[in-house]
Amino acid sequence: QRERFQGLMSQVFTQRFALEPGSADLVRLFTYQFLHGDAMHLLGNLAVLLLAGPFAEAALGRARFLLAYLASGVIAGAVHLVISDQGLIGASGAIAGTMAMVAVLYGTRKVPVFYWLFVYFNTARIPALALLPVWLVIEAMQWALSSGARVAYDAHIAGFVAGATIAWLLKPADDGKVDRILDEQYAEAPAERKSTLLTEARQAAAKLDTRRAARAYSELLQEDPTN
Repeated sequence: QRERFQGLMSQVFTQRFALEPGSADLVRLFTYQFLHGDAMHLLGNLAVLLLAGPFAEAALGRARFLLAYLASGVIAGAVHLVISDQGLIGASGAIAGTMAMVAVLYGTRKVPVFYWLFVYFNTARIPALALLPVWLVIEAMQWALSSGARVAYDAHIAGFVAGATIAWLLKPADDGKVDRILDEQYAEAPAERKSTLLTEARQAAAKLDTRRAARAYSELLQEDPTN
């Protein structure tokens, strides 16, 4: 009966594609990332990916972002296998890597984020680093609402470090590219844009950063030649 049971278990979808200790199937380092324990686990990861993924993809490009995302998950899974004897499913390692990519690529630059409060919704521009606490809150909610679940925090940490490292290696050599991406793909309203440029120019001038100040004033004149 035990042999029959083991044979049936080996046919279960999750058992076939989850990351398991002792398995020599390297493909599982990829497939485990697309399996989740329950709806809360899946929706939580999707929410963070929707929040941070577009910014990382915009800065790195589709192909490099996909590579960085999957690589973060692979490294997270590999580290988990080294230090744990438990199986692993879920994209949390890759998601943690995505959050790290945004932090490395954008830093304190303000990015637009959609928010919804009952019947009111809008977008607000916040520093990219401020997305990290949001991720931590969602992590805590998943842990609280999935009581008894074994959360692989080692994989999360490994994925975060991997994502930060990969983003640093793949980030654009031209620092101004990220600013242009924000301007082109996440453009502000004209009045808000002018206010931001004026503030940036004044801050740069106060720090004697003449190059940055001149660039900001130049863009401000292009926006409104009457200034």
